[in-house]
Amino acid sequence: MPTHSCPLTQAAPDRYPSLSSSKHCPVDTHAVHALAELAVAAGDHNDGARLYLLALARDGYDEAAHRGLVTALLTAGRLGEARRAYARYRDAMREIDVEPIPMPARGLV
Repeated sequence: MPTHSCPLTQAAPDRYPSLSSSKHCPVDTHAVHALAELAVAAGDHNDGARLYLLALARDGYDEAAHRGLVTALLTAGRLGEARRAYARYRDAMREIDVEPIPMPARGLV
């Protein structure tokens, strides 16, 4: 089964087959960011992380999504996943000659 990056196809991919490609998804990246931020603000860090992953599936160089994902994972206590997410962020930023910010300390998030 294909991986779908469009939020509309996450729940029911068979209902929206024409939207399964991220380039055809009508949901704006800013809306995905806003939903992720709302989820995190409501204390649902796991859902926030999932939404940040959706944003990254659309744009692997989305710096705000990378940082949001790392912070959400750290806050959820998913330290190993946060470290792996940070490594992906660091590598993506270096590919485009952007200096990545240091990984936040767990107690600061």
